[in-house]
Amino acid sequence: MWNFKTLTGTLSALALAILLISPISAAADQVNTKLLSVTPDGKNITFKGAGGSTVKSKVSGSRTKIKIGGNDSDRKHLKAGMTCEITYKTDGKKNEPSILDCK
Repeated sequence: MWNFKTLTGTLSALALAILLISPISAAADQVNTKLLSVTPDGKNITFKGAGGSTVKSKVSGSRTKIKIGGNDSDRKHLKAGMTCEITYKTDGKKNEPSILDCK
């Protein structure tokens, strides 16, 4: 038989487990803009964000999906001046893009 103490302990453990396995997502923005600067390895880019401010962003080699001219590509092929549709997390730190679709 369940008693109150056992039930609340079980519910607390279940709530904690759900919280730990749920993905935590930051807000995201999407812009269609030109890349203002790109480091030679493609790890860091700058572009104009949704509000018109300059955004510094760190591109992940594994989490960021990159397309150039409709083909899957690597961040080392990114160049300043490319027009890209960028979906990125607006966390104020890395501003990591999840998608870079460039022409």
